[in-house]
Amino acid sequence: MKRSSSYYSDVNLPPATKDDLVVRPDLLRTTFQVQIVGTFASQEALSRLQQECERLRRQLREATGAEATLKPTGVLLASSPSKKLRIPEDDDDARTGVEGTLELPLPTSMDFWARSARMAALQRACHDLAADERKERGRPAFGFGSASALIAEPEHHRGELLRRFVSRVQEFSAAASAQGAPLRVVDCTAPGPVIQAPISLEAVSLSLQFTYRLDVPD
Repeated sequence: MKRSSSYYSDVNLPPATKDDLVVRPDLLRTTFQVQIVGTFASQEALSRLQQECERLRRQLREATGAEATLKPTGVLLASSPSKKLRIPEDDDDARTGVEGTLELPLPTSMDFWARSARMAALQRACHDLAADERKERGRPAFGFGSASALIAEPEHHRGELLRRFVSRVQEFSAAASAQGAPLRVVDCTAPGPVIQAPISLEAVSLSLQFTYRLDVPD
């Protein structure tokens, strides 16, 4: 009679598990939006938004002492539903905007206090810009998400994460195998991108997501 056993495991590791790789962050990242009130999809508005993004970059450099990198990823267009039949230039609720990510370097050579000072300066600058919003035609309105400490190139750690995963599977299969019926990996999905999970200003957890199956080979 054939003896067989199967084990299934969805590996999507949370922070601080033994298979995660914990490293020191090297950048701060947040999301941003800049919108111009009272304009709708005009070239003039887009040119103004480009200028506002440059102003944002300069103010962050002055506030933090570091060069910020802005990466616009989308255009935001909105108008009042009740005024669809009116020309956009007459719609005080119309908005044209851009959204994206904002990054500041966080060199690994910085100690905890220097990192804290940079995070605080970023948060203060974003708060002041967002608080300056006035709902007036032509005024820029800024919005920001919560900042996280991450690493710029998580894929550089893929090799170590794969090594850890293989080691754990081998350890588990050896411990769970019955005599004469060794468990082997018979099905495994290809891992996706390296997942980052912020822990603190001093640590970020990296992991890979796998689905695999162990069974006794025929």
